[in-house]
Amino acid sequence: MINQALERIFQLVLVDPNQIAVGGFSDGASYALGLGLANGGLFSRVIAFSPGFVPPVPRTGKPRLFVSHREGILSCRLTAPAAGWCLS
Repeated sequence: MINQALERIFQLVLVDPNQIAVGGFSDGASYALGLGLANGGLFSRVIAFSPGFVPPVPRTGKPRLFVSHREGILSCRLTAPAAGWCLS
């Protein structure tokens, strides 16, 4: 339902996907990863500070990712929707 709402808003309002990011901290970071990876055509960047998990969602687009955790920082780009998770 959220994905459909986002698509509809992006159709109604002039939005440049290259200027839009989604992000969060802790649980919010996990939700941002799920939302951003499932809607990579709408969000050009996903920012996740200390996510607990990555939701198993179908991936679309190629958003740039920034993931930080107490162990360090990782910035990567998915090369394809079917690519493996870059933290492995």
